[in-house]
Amino acid sequence: MTYITENFSINDTGNFSVSMIDVDMVKIMLMRHGFVSAVSSQKTAEVLTEMLKIYIPQDRKEIVMKHGDKVVLFLKKNRIFLLIERTE
Repeated sequence: MTYITENFSINDTGNFSVSMIDVDMVKIMLMRHGFVSAVSSQKTAEVLTEMLKIYIPQDRKEIVMKHGDKVVLFLKKNRIFLLIERTE
């Protein structure tokens, strides 16, 4: 499962990898594999929709990562994306 959000904290033990990814890679990943929105702010959802040219709905939900899951984390202040992958 791939999630997109602007708020995320790891509250679990396990192995995770974190890398920075660009807007084009985010678009490709979300369009190819689908995603679940966990974006809590309507304004942020609108900004992401505009940036990515993909509809990103506002939908507060808790993310519980399993092996192989990915989180695309949008850092609003810097307007960058991080990819967090659960690797165990």
